[in-house]
Amino acid sequence: MIPKRIFRTYTFRFTVLYVLLISVLSSLISVLVYRTAADNYAARVEQSIADELRYAVSHFEQGGIAAFEQYVNGRTLPEIGNRYFFVLARGAGQQQEVVAGNLDHWPLVTEAVNSDSRPAFGLLGWGYQPQGHFVGKSTVVGDDYHLLVARHYEEVNPRVELAMSILLQSMLVTIALGVIGGAFISAAMIRRIDSLNHSIRTIMEGNLSERLPMSTSGGEIDQLAGQLNIMLERIESSMNDVRQVSDNIAHDLRTPLTRLRNKLAMLEKRSSPQNRDLVREMLVEADHLLSICAALMRIAQVESGAKKADFTDVDLTRIFTDVVELYEPLASVKDIALSLERSDPVHIQGDKDLLFQMLANLMDNAIKYTPSGGAITTGLYVGERELRMVFADNGLGVPQAKYGKVFQRFYRVEESRGIQPGNGLGLSLVQAVAVLHGGRVSLSDSRAYFPASDTPGLTVTVHLPLAGAA
Repeated sequence: MIPKRIFRTYTFRFTVLYVLLISVLSSLISVLVYRTAADNYAARVEQSIADELRYAVSHFEQGGIAAFEQYVNGRTLPEIGNRYFFVLARGAGQQQEVVAGNLDHWPLVTEAVNSDSRPAFGLLGWGYQPQGHFVGKSTVVGDDYHLLVARHYEEVNPRVELAMSILLQSMLVTIALGVIGGAFISAAMIRRIDSLNHSIRTIMEGNLSERLPMSTSGGEIDQLAGQLNIMLERIESSMNDVRQVSDNIAHDLRTPLTRLRNKLAMLEKRSSPQNRDLVREMLVEADHLLSICAALMRIAQVESGAKKADFTDVDLTRIFTDVVELYEPLASVKDIALSLERSDPVHIQGDKDLLFQMLANLMDNAIKYTPSGGAITTGLYVGERELRMVFADNGLGVPQAKYGKVFQRFYRVEESRGIQPGNGLGLSLVQAVAVLHGGRVSLSDSRAYFPASDTPGLTVTVHLPLAGAA
């Protein structure tokens, strides 16, 4: 499922890391901006307190307590609000007596001192605990009078806290939007990569005519896909040229080789007994060359798609069973345990002769490369979308790195060259027939079928789609 894969994609991780990096940098910038704004605001608050204190002192010095009370009443009108608190007290310490102002006691106050090293009040809100509920300035006036002008923290700090809240919420929203955006971008990238991977798998399975999909955006991925498509076109052209050359050679050699074989047969009858064995060896070689030509021409015919015109309804289960039963005597000669698992009759549209030849090639290879006393497991399994025909043996197997090469014409694994004769065309024909019927061929080791075996073995599985199955 795409949602489960989103969080493992490089695009999502890169986007999240990028958003986190931007958020951290933005936070640092925001802290600097906030600190600057907070310091400016604190300075303005302190300056306003200092101004009020100066005005209050001026009124007291000009008119005494009455003038001070008149000034306080003017600064605390209902339409203005109690932004400032004024206290005029006589004495000091515990003996203070409040004589005027809009507070009935001398409050616990944090002095506003305009100091960068010790903030007047908790503007940053980071663990700073004020000494009291007020921040203000005081001075001595007249004969033993103390005058205080203060502002309440609850009136000052909310503005600063609001700014901090906005900055934090903005950062969280940025991170959330970045993660959501990364998820959408990753999902789109996954769909695009899946499309490319599907085409690449099709190409790896031998369909060189497949091309990587391209959109109209003309982005970097489209440019890369375009270059790869050009490369694939050249590879396909080169492969077709090689195949055409081998097909032409096989076609052109078939007639002279047939004549040579016929003449060798005539020569065998006329040869002296001491030369007859040599002529027979030449006949075997001629037959081998003719079989190669026949196999090449058959592969060329299958790959051309011309045999699709001969498709009819065939009982694949019957063909599979016939092939296994045909090779049972050969398996028993080598003391090979041959098992068969088959399903109910399965009918598909196909070429009966080609399907028989494909299964016969696989059965023949399994017996050839399974040592005496070994075992072969065959099975026909029907799933929801495809059917699988499995041939598993406990022989030497094929190195995994060479799985893709064994389908090439004339390719033979080095370890098998001295064990059994062959021409390296059997699996090429198998793949051509499977592709003709809309399927594919996969290879794996046989440990799942023979866990106790000392050798890896080889499992060849033919996958055919169930579009035409009954």
